[in-house]
Amino acid sequence: MGMLVRNPVDAVEAPRVVRPEMRALDAAGVSELLTAVRGSELEAVVAVAIGTGLRRGELLALRWNDVDLEKQRLSVRRSVETVNGVTRTKPPKTARSARTIALPAFVVQVLRRARLEQAEAVFCWASAAAMTVLSSLEAMGRRGNPAHSPWRSRGSLNARTYGTCDSTISATALALSHCSPASI
Repeated sequence: MGMLVRNPVDAVEAPRVVRPEMRALDAAGVSELLTAVRGSELEAVVAVAIGTGLRRGELLALRWNDVDLEKQRLSVRRSVETVNGVTRTKPPKTARSARTIALPAFVVQVLRRARLEQAEAVFCWASAAAMTVLSSLEAMGRRGNPAHSPWRSRGSLNARTYGTCDSTISATALALSHCSPASI
């Protein structure tokens, strides 16, 4: 068998990886982007991204307990990554990646609004869900038939009955005037 005396790849120059130059938004572009997402579900994440420069995985891993609106700062404690189609939360890459970042005033305003809207949506959902359960219990009492019960024998909610009541929740919430259909 013939053996190679030298590695033929050594005679070849490796191709250079040409990376496109990063382009950052100027002040007008930032303003235009914030205007475009104002009032949408993306407003808070875009504002935090612009105001802090967090990496994508760090943004996706943020939780409300990482944010201190009174002290106007947030803590980066974890990151999200997807490997081979599996998404997981992981600690930051290095000790320096776990950090506390000051929040600009505009980000604090957006986050305060987002938190309030989220709390209102949870209240609307909880109120509507409670009314749905109470209505189901009342109907069960009228019919006297346990098959109509939203409760299982162990006392937990029947997922089939509860999970298919979206229209009932929406109708109940609207009837109670707690919120609009868009927030349910």
